[in-house]
Amino acid sequence: MSKLLKLSCIIGLSYALNACTYTNAVSLTNTPADRKQPVSASVKKNIFLGFNFDNDQVQTLTTSLKEKCQGGEVKGILTKDVTTLYLFGIFWARETIASGYCVKSKATAGLMNETSDEIEVSQWKDASEVKL
Repeated sequence: MSKLLKLSCIIGLSYALNACTYTNAVSLTNTPADRKQPVSASVKKNIFLGFNFDNDQVQTLTTSLKEKCQGGEVKGILTKDVTTLYLFGIFWARETIASGYCVKSKATAGLMNETSDEIEVSQWKDASEVKL
């Protein structure tokens, strides 16, 4: 009987100390062709008994991604919202992960006029002159 009690205690403790992870939401923006410089950031919040009164930690995620991509733009952003439950769901950890690619700005000389956003037609050949 003592062996059965020890075995049930071990099984009970292993079950209680396990964690279950759930992915709540995933979103993806258009992936750029230039994927040389990946960047990522994440924020995590611990929750007790599921009482979550705000999601303010997510607001720092955008700033963190921008700081990792100085002089460029973050494109192809993949976000994941993950919840992990510990100890029979008494303690939760909510993590939001964002990853993307830092794309440096390229000069588009001759395509854009410096004073306006219109394409300079003089830079393009007439369609009748182009041979395929």
